[in-house]
Amino acid sequence: MTPENWRTARVELVPGYSVLKPDGASTADVEAAFAIAGGFLHLRVPGTGTVQVVSAPAVRRVTYADDSNAGRVGQDGQDGQDGREGREGPDSQDGHGGEVGRVGS
Repeated sequence: MTPENWRTARVELVPGYSVLKPDGASTADVEAAFAIAGGFLHLRVPGTGTVQVVSAPAVRRVTYADDSNAGRVGQDGQDGQDGREGREGPDSQDGHGGEVGRVGS
């Protein structure tokens, strides 16, 4: 089965799971292209030359840009903005602060 509809995202895995970075080190937090197929997250980590596959229960969070509102007026009245992008806010999962509406750090 070849996955389709690849997107770029920040992927966080639950403790005990990891993928490899280009230098061969393990990480549980990576920016990569991803696709979902058959209950697995397929990851193309830049610089590795491989597709790494993790099971759905290994995934803590996937965060990517929401471009569904592109070109529309958002809640703050600015074209293309959704009224939340760039604002710091609490992360409801673990209490850590997170940046809403952006991919990466």
